[in-house]
Amino acid sequence: ADTEGYSVIRESRHCVDPITGTDGKVYCKPCKEEHFRKSTGRCEQDYFASEARYEEYCDLTKTLPQGCSCGAHIVRPVHVPMPVDSDVDTTGYIKASKVYFTRGAIQISWNIDYYGASQSMLGDGTVLCNNPDLVSTRPKYAWGVGIYKWMEKLTFGTWGVTAHQQIMDGNFGGSVQVLYGTLECPALNRVSRVHAQMVHTRVAEVCKSGSALGVYLEMDKNCGNRTDCLQCEGLAEIFETCQQDGTCPNCTTWAQSLQTMSPTVAPPTADPSSAPSLSDNIWVPTGDQWWNRDDESSSMRLGAWSFVSLSFVLLSAGSLFA
Repeated sequence: ADTEGYSVIRESRHCVDPITGTDGKVYCKPCKEEHFRKSTGRCEQDYFASEARYEEYCDLTKTLPQGCSCGAHIVRPVHVPMPVDSDVDTTGYIKASKVYFTRGAIQISWNIDYYGASQSMLGDGTVLCNNPDLVSTRPKYAWGVGIYKWMEKLTFGTWGVTAHQQIMDGNFGGSVQVLYGTLECPALNRVSRVHAQMVHTRVAEVCKSGSALGVYLEMDKNCGNRTDCLQCEGLAEIFETCQQDGTCPNCTTWAQSLQTMSPTVAPPTADPSSAPSLSDNIWVPTGDQWWNRDDESSSMRLGAWSFVSLSFVLLSAGSLFA
């Protein structure tokens, strides 16, 4: 899943060896991709050996109300208050509450995403802008941003269809396009070795889930002229290749089960446009529950459709915390 089996609450490469200072705040040590070793979780060179400040996941052109105003503060390494007898090297650490790297049950990142999720959940975009690390420390925000990303997040944040609508149309590739865009689509033209592994893992995991649930999903759906159908070219080729080289054993099982079950296994027939929207009914976290702030008479609840959708994408998604 996006959280590597719920074992990671902050993007590993951007928060190597997190520590909590005597002030109760969390501090992270960022690392450049070429210096990070995922197998050990270690960084081989200080990020600030070649950089004066940390500006990743910050689109300076987006400010309120389009995104968190990340340019309002320059993120530089800070002094970490530690016990007087501590021998921990705190060189190159930054405040976790000041940066918009990847967090959440289904990952959000960048100042644009944090503002959108905060606005959708709370009706106030500044909450997560002021402290994005709430997504790492408060379960209701960790799950809330995941539901936002799956049910509400549109392609490029401004237009298109949701990942939920794509899956309801039996279109796995479309959900990848909505959630991860050009980072992973086209699937054979990844931007880094990290995302190359992500795409492979994502395909392997959807095979595992699809085989267990008997669910049919198309990797590269033929959308024709439909504007509500998106594609992630290359997923089908990865699906076939990993069966041949044995790196996706569940994909072979899934393909065989679909052949034996055909024609009873078919894409869902629900109208993807009928999916409810979080923007119509904003769900507000209160305590450990959620309530619809536009319907105070309703019981505290979150529709079953959200949890079903979220559970599926968590099963099918690859590891993003690389």
